[in-house]
Amino acid sequence: MEQLQTGMIEEVSHNDEVGVIPYLPHHEVWNPNKNTTKLRIVYDASAHQKAYKSLNEVLQRGPVMLPDLVGILLRFRMMKLVIIADIEKAFLQIGLHPEERNCTRFLWVKYLDEEISEKNIKSYRFKRVPFGWNGPCWLVKDPSQWPNGEFSYNAEDEITQAVMSSLADYRT
Repeated sequence: MEQLQTGMIEEVSHNDEVGVIPYLPHHEVWNPNKNTTKLRIVYDASAHQKAYKSLNEVLQRGPVMLPDLVGILLRFRMMKLVIIADIEKAFLQIGLHPEERNCTRFLWVKYLDEEISEKNIKSYRFKRVPFGWNGPCWLVKDPSQWPNGEFSYNAEDEITQAVMSSLADYRT
């Protein structure tokens, strides 16, 4: 499982269950036309039982930090050279505090061709914030607002240097 190999999730022992622990429902999305990821797993953080709140309802949303799209498009058209970056995996770099990981548990059937039993089910939980949940947008935009005030890697100088050196050919 790719998520386990990349450190996004971790296996949890069934003996590690203290108190009421919610489990997230999930399903697969199959897209045969995709070149990279034909199958992806979608976790439903908005699902909840009656009289209980969903995970998305209790997560801190943070401020809306989306800039005005018209302004972005106008500035984009005025530039001689523009740089576009894909931050698809940026959300996956934000770690979850170990004490808060249990609310992100989910069950996984090891072997689909075998009977579903306790031996054939594993329990996992997220170590990082998954894409699509409430909250991560403002954390990616402004890491200084993180609860502990620190983040693992500041690549601003390295990125600036790499971009400037790659633009050397375009300078007039």
